[in-house]
Amino acid sequence: MEMFDQLVTADIPSMEPSSQVKTPLLHHQKQVFWFMTQKEKPRAFGPKEEDNNSLWRIEIQSNGSKRYKDIISGVVVDQEPPQILGGLLADMMGLGKTLSLALSSLKESREWTRQMPNRHLVRQTPGIRNTKTTLLVMPLSAVNNWVA
Repeated sequence: MEMFDQLVTADIPSMEPSSQVKTPLLHHQKQVFWFMTQKEKPRAFGPKEEDNNSLWRIEIQSNGSKRYKDIISGVVVDQEPPQILGGLLADMMGLGKTLSLALSSLKESREWTRQMPNRHLVRQTPGIRNTKTTLLVMPLSAVNNWVA
């Protein structure tokens, strides 16, 4: 829990949702929306800390070779770790996780529907196709908030 206790939200940028969203967002919800959007982007490495968008950092060895270090666990590997998109949103109850996930899904939905399935995945699993759906898991109390 120490890692989370040290996080400061003041420096997290915020992002406005699409005009399709009619629910006004609080500042922290706009920050979560930006954060989740960043977690859907491919990993980027850079010489400055703000250029990095994942928990992995490149370490250049004295012989010029690259190693990759996870800044949370301290694990170091020689090959770039597999790309994993997405994030885990674990805010306290009542801060708007459901709304934030719905916003993230809406933002990406048009792009997802235009994409063809990954060819490698299709070869491994014949008949796979884009379902154009998103699974939201939420308590019944949250579902009641979404019913018009």
